Amino acid sequence: MKKDYEKRVSNPFWLCAAPFKNINACYSLKELRNALKKAPVSVIKHHVAKDKNDFADWIRNIIGSKALANKVRKLKAKNRKELKNKLIKELK
Repeated sequence: MKKDYEKRVSNPFWLCAAPFKNINACYSLKELRNALKKAPVSVIKHHVAKDKNDFADWIRNIIGSKALANKVRKLKAKNRKELKNKLIKELK
């Protein structure tokens, strides 16, 4: 996981709080984790819904870590704040 954590990619994850409100372009899991720590909880609403998980998709398709993507996709929480915190923890 350490190798994937610091791996920089050319196709960033665009962390958004709402459509067309980019907060950060993240080129690694490390950058994504750090950006999530500072981001409002609304980023979870924008990137995760019943039938979508942009975080898991980017991790699988761009970072190339199917195992981590599956873990992220399966995260469950009572609310968005808890889900954000669990995601940050999983990205260590």
